[in-house]
Amino acid sequence: MRKSLPSNHPLLATTYNNIGLVHAEKCEYDKALENYESTLEIQLKSLPSNHSSLATTYNNIGSALKAK
Repeated sequence: MRKSLPSNHPLLATTYNNIGLVHAEKCEYDKALENYESTLEIQLKSLPSNHSSLATTYNNIGSALKAK
């Protein structure tokens, strides 16, 4: 997917987030955080600062950090 989409494409952010969710479900919090951070990096470049997806990503990061 990385080869077919630009590096800041929102669908790529969604994919990273979904992979992070799978890792979190498996209690692999470090891997989840890596994916959430990739999600956030893309979102900060491609979405307005008040977009609701940013809140979701920050929540996912917080949840993974709390669970560690």
